[in-house]
Amino acid sequence: MNNSFGECFVVPDNNTKTQSPYDAIVGIINYFALLGSLSILCYWIAWASWIIAAERQVRRIRYALFRNILRQEIGWFDVNNAGELSNRLIRDLDTIKDGINDNMADLIALLARVLSVLVFILVIGWKLTLVSLSLLPLMIIAFKMILKTTLNYTSKEIQAFASASSVAQEVLQNIRTVTAFHGQAKEEERFAKNLIVAKNVGIEKALYVGIWLGLAYICIFVSHTLTFWYGSQLVRTDCTNYSAGIVMVVFMGCMYASIHTGYLTPNIQHFAEALTSGSYVFDIIDRQTKIDVSSDEGDKPQNMIGDIEFNNVTFTYPARQETPILNKLSLKILSGKTVALVGTSGCGKSTIIQLIQRFYDPDEGEILLDGKDIKTLNVSWLRSHIGIVSQEPILFTGSIEDNIRFGKLNATDDEVQTAAKMANAHDFIMEFPENYKTLSGDKLSGGQKQRVAIARALVSNPKILLLDEATSALDNTSERIVQDALDKAKQGRTTVVIAHRLSTIRNADLIIGLEHGRVIEYGIHDDLMKHKGLYYE
Repeated sequence: MNNSFGECFVVPDNNTKTQSPYDAIVGIINYFALLGSLSILCYWIAWASWIIAAERQVRRIRYALFRNILRQEIGWFDVNNAGELSNRLIRDLDTIKDGINDNMADLIALLARVLSVLVFILVIGWKLTLVSLSLLPLMIIAFKMILKTTLNYTSKEIQAFASASSVAQEVLQNIRTVTAFHGQAKEEERFAKNLIVAKNVGIEKALYVGIWLGLAYICIFVSHTLTFWYGSQLVRTDCTNYSAGIVMVVFMGCMYASIHTGYLTPNIQHFAEALTSGSYVFDIIDRQTKIDVSSDEGDKPQNMIGDIEFNNVTFTYPARQETPILNKLSLKILSGKTVALVGTSGCGKSTIIQLIQRFYDPDEGEILLDGKDIKTLNVSWLRSHIGIVSQEPILFTGSIEDNIRFGKLNATDDEVQTAAKMANAHDFIMEFPENYKTLSGDKLSGGQKQRVAIARALVSNPKILLLDEATSALDNTSERIVQDALDKAKQGRTTVVIAHRLSTIRNADLIIGLEHGRVIEYGIHDDLMKHKGLYYE
């Protein structure tokens, strides 16, 4: 007797050998047991491999990023906030790690499942499968827009969070000042403004991603509807190739692929965020610094005399292009002499010191050292022959010995102690129980920290010594001790001094008065006092 389904007739084959249900179930159980065992091994290999690879890659990227940040010229830091750079080192690298660790393994596994299922259902029922996939182009467009939207808004989020991070870092670094002036409410408001920007960007991203994700799911459910409708037509008209079972297999395959395509969305977002963070990070890594301290290029003369000359130098800071600091400045500092720079704030005194160290290059003119343009000299060699003592002594975490040796990394113990003695620091250091191994910190007074900073400047036996308000923050007692150390340090060195205290500059070999980036007057103390010009005032 013939069985009928609609207009199609199926003739049973009585010669077909059937397998008992028990044997069939046992076979399926064995198959899934083997598949499960292989899955455990494969999942372990895949996830462990990607996580290990992510940790290694992120460590290398973070090191490369930090290394290249340190190599940038000072002008680059003027236009790149330290808080944002810290954010790049931490948050952006964590985002990159999220994009290439187990999330990448998930992404590959999900894609493999979707593609495998699609290939399988195409083989057993290509007509029905093609109808089911007819809305695939719209789904691809939707997911492409999700990726594009995520990339766009993630970039804005990163900028907003970087600004907030910068504010937080600035406040925490200056918490005593904030507390002293009751500035907590103001700083909270400033921090909140940046968070509001980030929140609004996040809301916009969620709205747009939601729209495109909704479109993708509409396509999925319409596809399911088409599968059932067209499947019933095929069972009725082409029962030789399509049975109710095949229709259900194709439907379940399409549904499985759809569900796992939906699972791709978080992974795509992680990947998009990693791409955005990676673009910022690798822009910094790939950036070529204009003044490379690590480069071996440039002359390294055997001897340095110490003559410094500014020849028609014009300069503006990168962050303040509209305000020229030096305007056709010309001056000469002879070897072994002490030259004091005086003038009102903003006249270019500190700028001159920074240009001597080649923190920046002049916009016009040239700076000569022993008759050679400092641009032709090796940067590391140049700075190794310059000692700098600033107004605020910056000591790093570590021992006093480590901080002094920062001025010359390969300095011997004798060189460290000799520098400390020249800086009048040896005696108070030896009073500590751990001597030179004492950790620098709250144990040291302001004057003691300044003397350690002087020792750090002298340990490399520099030919040029730059003193930028080195005693202005000290009390009278500490100033006398530090000034005595500086007087010893000046001997035999070309010294450039910036100071407002008369006691610091009156004995200089030459005093140069600056105004609006130009030399207004110069001479020794007595002559300038008689002249009653800028210095006198």
